[in-house]
Amino acid sequence: MQIKQIPHPTFEQRIKRMKKKVVSHPHEICIERAILFTESYAQTKGVPSVMRFAKAMDHFLTNMTIRIWKDEFIVGNRTTKFVGTPLYPEVRIDTIEQDIDTYESRFIQQLSLAEEDRKILKQKIIPYWKNEEETVYERFKSNLDEDLKAIVDKLVFTVEVQYTNGIGHFFPGHKNVLKYGLNGLLQIAEDKKSNLIKEEENFKEKNEFLNSIIILLNAVKKFIKRVSDHAQKLAQNEGDIERKDELLEISELCENISENPPNSFKEALQLIYFDQLICGLEDGGFAVSVGRLDQDLFPFYLKDIDEGKIDHKEVAFLLKCFFIKLTSLWNYIFALGANAGEGPPLAENLTIGGLDREGNDATNELSYLILDAY
Repeated sequence: MQIKQIPHPTFEQRIKRMKKKVVSHPHEICIERAILFTESYAQTKGVPSVMRFAKAMDHFLTNMTIRIWKDEFIVGNRTTKFVGTPLYPEVRIDTIEQDIDTYESRFIQQLSLAEEDRKILKQKIIPYWKNEEETVYERFKSNLDEDLKAIVDKLVFTVEVQYTNGIGHFFPGHKNVLKYGLNGLLQIAEDKKSNLIKEEENFKEKNEFLNSIIILLNAVKKFIKRVSDHAQKLAQNEGDIERKDELLEISELCENISENPPNSFKEALQLIYFDQLICGLEDGGFAVSVGRLDQDLFPFYLKDIDEGKIDHKEVAFLLKCFFIKLTSLWNYIFALGANAGEGPPLAENLTIGGLDREGNDATNELSYLILDAY
């Protein structure tokens, strides 16, 4: 299928609509991840922890609701809500229980929770994680000696926020997924597994880890393919010809990057967004950061510009779509943490310019386009 350019007159109107919606939309809690993770963990008792988590991610990515919102071109959702926050009961359950009746009325970062969802949390999710599983937070606390517990309780230092969702503060390594694609990464993991020697040290742990990576990569492939299928389905019922063509293009590019390295700027930017999205669903922490976006995307940008497949206005539009999508991602902060400082949605930092490995100025044409788009 020929890559079609989005008509230029619609760029700014669409960005304004999307920006207004993401800024004004209420923040809502989505319990879909909590439900699906609980279902999976209930079925995998006795399985090694890394495998349990991989299977839970697989169950979630295979069964979660897929959404593609009006006007957007960069796609992918992690909740059923437009501005939604998932819950991470496997990390910590006590704060969910403490806050469950006060989400809407607390001093800062008010969150909407449907009453039916509140009932499910109270009747199914919270009892399971309180009575049948040890959360990450509980394991962490059990490893502290009494002196450290006293220091933490006195707030000399605190890791409460990190252990409410996840640690965060890392770069996913987009360069590798852009270079190898999901099939390439899967092949690397399978090769490493086949080269393991049973007699070597920590064979069992290494084998379990690589098996978990293989499960996760296949789950990500399925998820992106589901997004592709959903775009195809929406296109069949779309009355607007231009939007129909966009949805078909979204479907096609998602189909390709569900397995292969990206072939274009659009595909590369979309794959980076999927990478960000899924890392956030896995870890749940803050500052899971984008990294050096201009360096990672520049080869794709340069190729498409040289071949006339894209122009600067469309690049700016796609970058703005990307930033708006990042802005729609929120994590729940428990009441004490929210009072300390609400902050930005997820603090997904990115870097432009800077130096290369040899100490030379790494600023390129895309660096300025990213800055202008932001």
